[in-house]
Amino acid sequence: MVTNRNIDWPAATVAIALIALIGAIIVTAILKYDSVDEALKIWGVMSTIVGLLVGGVGAHFFSQKAIDRAEDAATEAQESIEPTKQAFAATMAKLNPADVNDLKAENQAVRKVLGE
Repeated sequence: MVTNRNIDWPAATVAIALIALIGAIIVTAILKYDSVDEALKIWGVMSTIVGLLVGGVGAHFFSQKAIDRAEDAATEAQESIEPTKQAFAATMAKLNPADVNDLKAENQAVRKVLGE
């Protein structure tokens, strides 16, 4: 697996800072306004931002394992195709040159694998 958790600390720091900022805004609203209704109006405005923040933080941190698995699968697929390409090129070298030219003319995949 290609995980490097040392890269996650800046994202965690930003997430914590944003949560602290929203918390500070809410606490300030509660302290500043005399009635609960006024403080709740601030919370109503902030609820959309809080929802986006919670969704973004969750998506970032909980999708990281899936991203790592996808990167590992892509690397493995890339590594496993090279021997196949070499075997194909070796097989093509054993064929009659006229047949090889016909295959190249008929099939774009053959040209791509042979690098032409």
